[in-house]
Amino acid sequence: MMKSTEQKFNEEAAKHSNLIFNELSKFVMHFCNMALPFDQANELLIYFCNVYQMEKSKMHILLTELQSNQKHTSRMFSDKDKREWSL
Repeated sequence: MMKSTEQKFNEEAAKHSNLIFNELSKFVMHFCNMALPFDQANELLIYFCNVYQMEKSKMHILLTELQSNQKHTSRMFSDKDKREWSL
């Protein structure tokens, strides 16, 4: 039976959900490093989670990671680190 392109895509995404999760997790780090505004990063992450039909629990982990890293960047680095970078 012939499968549509969308069906094939959905099957491949389901097979490789852990790999997709890991790659999206890397993007969370890049979003933070590039200082992408939280709202835009959040929308992008939700979009790709929906495209790849990410499980809601994994999606929640990624969104929590993004929020934790972007909303509290002042706590991510010590004063010593900040001082060294400014020099």
